[in-house]
Amino acid sequence: MLEIIKLLALFCASLFALGLAGVFLAKIHLLPAILYVMIVKTVAPAWVEAEHGKHLLILAALILYAILRWALWIYRRRQEERAARGYLLATARPMYEITEDGQYIPIHYNDE
Repeated sequence: MLEIIKLLALFCASLFALGLAGVFLAKIHLLPAILYVMIVKTVAPAWVEAEHGKHLLILAALILYAILRWALWIYRRRQEERAARGYLLATARPMYEITEDGQYIPIHYNDE
């Protein structure tokens, strides 16, 4: 009975680890490339050996897809940061006033 419980716990742990790895690979957009390699190596190893160049070209395209998705995410994030920074600078009130002789005088707002 103890052996069955151990096997069941091991099975559940392996399913959890497999699901966690799948979610992680999907988040980083490498799941299509990994699935392609696993399926092609399992189902058609003769095709991989015969058409090695095509296999590598498809794999490179899938990896390039993941890289471009990350590059687009980074580019959009930077655009959002620039827009937020521009909005902040456009709507911020000055903290100091510069006099003619170059000194800074604090500005006190009484609208609070």
